[in-house]
Amino acid sequence: MPSMEEMEKQFIDTLNSLKEKLDDLVIVGGWCPCIYSEYLWKKKLKIPSTLDIDFGVEETGVKNFETTVYDDLRKSGYMYERLYEEEEIPGEFYNKKGNTSIKIEFITSFYTSDDTLNKFLGRGLACNRIDAFEMLLENYVMVDIEGLKVKVADPATYMFHKGISFVMRGEELKKKKDLFCMYFK
Repeated sequence: MPSMEEMEKQFIDTLNSLKEKLDDLVIVGGWCPCIYSEYLWKKKLKIPSTLDIDFGVEETGVKNFETTVYDDLRKSGYMYERLYEEEEIPGEFYNKKGNTSIKIEFITSFYTSDDTLNKFLGRGLACNRIDAFEMLLENYVMVDIEGLKVKVADPATYMFHKGISFVMRGEELKKKKDLFCMYFK
């Protein structure tokens, strides 16, 4: 597994690539405990706990955007991979600018409109909808990471969501990872 320092560089590189879109994104996945530790509690974790970056997508309403998240990630040189071999879209981007490949994923609630996903993310980008996910989008803390103002799921809400969602996980390994995260972080 790559070092935390290497992964953190790629994480910050990804944030910089999306700096114009950060107002409408919330960090919601495995990076949350690392961010809480270093930026809120001032006690840095030394163990990488994820190999992807999960962004929650907020409802953007009637806002218009000059570029989509898809456009910004493509412009930054990230690798695009189709989800289905026979179809051009949807797909996901990977930050391969370091010693590892970090997948960039987008998640939202069932209350987020298709219009938001098309105008903000772009039609080519995959976005998973998850039950009860709106609680992570509505409850966040602002954190300054390398001069960027970033929304991160509120720690208590993050742990609560892990507790209610792990039973819905299909893969046994992911269930165990969620329980591990709840207990040790």
